[in-house]
Amino acid sequence: MHLKLTHRRYLDGSASNHALAVKEPPAEGTYESAAARRIADRLERAEGAVVLDLGVLSGETVTTLAGWGARVHVHDVMTPLARDLATGQSQAADLLAELKLLPESLDVVLAWELLDFLPLEEARRVMTRLGRWLKPKGLLLAVFNAVSSDQVHRFRLREQNRVQMQGALPLPEVVSARTNNEALSLFSGFTLLHSALMRTQVREVLGQRNPD
Repeated sequence: MHLKLTHRRYLDGSASNHALAVKEPPAEGTYESAAARRIADRLERAEGAVVLDLGVLSGETVTTLAGWGARVHVHDVMTPLARDLATGQSQAADLLAELKLLPESLDVVLAWELLDFLPLEEARRVMTRLGRWLKPKGLLLAVFNAVSSDQVHRFRLREQNRVQMQGALPLPEVVSARTNNEALSLFSGFTLLHSALMRTQVREVLGQRNPD
């Protein structure tokens, strides 16, 4: 199954659907993350917690999560997604389907920018799949660009609940920001624990899966 990507793009420098979607890309840098603090607290209290990281591979993130007591599954869907944007097709759904995870087997999912770069309806379907894998009250972290972006970023979880954001993969076209309402609408079936704009011009959203 291949997905046709219908992203919000700037072809002439004009904003398509939101005043925040401007031409300047997000800034690289390190920021203190309240979401990371909540995740660390959860993992350090749980015995044998399991985390799924869907972002661009970061050994430092794996090391940090392991230090918090977690067992980490790394499944980079962002690298092939960035590559396939050049052709207008994506195999992101196929890549998720490759994961043989049991329902309610994960404590935390780090989606990073995945939901930001998928068409909205496909992002909703991906959220449904991720929600099935999460345990009741499991946590899902997503990051949404508050300004237009020309690249996929690598997010490194560091000590003292800090996140380093660094450009990793160029995109063939600038992708405009998803609106806040669109981003938050993806968290149906979740309790919103945290939503904040970071100084690097990305919005962290942390949700907790509601019990059935």
